[in-house]
Amino acid sequence: MGKTKEKKKESQLVIRVEKAEKTAFLTLCEALDTSAGRELRRFMRAFVAAKSAQIEEDATAKIAADAPKKVKKARTAEPAEAPMETGAAETGAGKPAPDGSDAANSAPVAAKPRKRAAKAPADSL
Repeated sequence: MGKTKEKKKESQLVIRVEKAEKTAFLTLCEALDTSAGRELRRFMRAFVAAKSAQIEEDATAKIAADAPKKVKKARTAEPAEAPMETGAAETGAGKPAPDGSDAANSAPVAAKPRKRAAKAPADSL
């Protein structure tokens, strides 16, 4: 069996770097028995994989954070109150109190009127 051939590269990337950086990079690649192109491609693949995953996580987190803001709760209509009848219905006769006491035999308690906040006097000019 023969050696499998890599895909043919069909694109070039031309970059400008300082001459000292290029020389140091090529020297190091030669010392490590690799090529500059191989190391740059390896870096590009790792960079794309890492940053793509990070961007997907950020997008997912943003969607999750925005989701409660976008969802609007449907309003439900309040049930209409039935007109109150006079007599036993007003006093609650025949109905047990929620706390278990004998409220049917006690007198109804009148609701306290609300107090309105006093308005500040207008300053005259």
